[in-house]
Amino acid sequence: MYELNMDTKNIPNTKYQIPNTFRAGTALLMTILILNSVILISLAAAKLIVSGVKESGTQSRSTKAYFAAEAGAEKVLYEYRKTFTCASPFDSCHYAGSLPAGSSYQVDWISGGDSNPGSTIIFVSVGTFSGLKRSVELDFYY
Repeated sequence: MYELNMDTKNIPNTKYQIPNTFRAGTALLMTILILNSVILISLAAAKLIVSGVKESGTQSRSTKAYFAAEAGAEKVLYEYRKTFTCASPFDSCHYAGSLPAGSSYQVDWISGGDSNPGSTIIFVSVGTFSGLKRSVELDFYY
């Protein structure tokens, strides 16, 4: 009697079937591809998080430098109303100071200062904190 053998090697017209010897590495290849995808996504997310943390630190230092510039402008305005004088509008009049926590400011007299009422004096205050500088311009009408 004829015996039915289910082995693909013995079935006629099976040249298009993939032999079992080539299927052995498919699972390993798919696992490696999936793990590579997961690692790439994780690295991209980590890069976004690290850049966000760095930007947050820069923003914090920038804010402190800005408020140092504001403090310098307010201090010069107070001192000018009290006793601050320069010989002429274009003299290099500087007023500098330091604040707690390592911030500082420097204020420069840019223009103005005539003795006529209604004239304008312009100061520029530059605040510095941890290497970042921010400036504020102050127009003072008297």
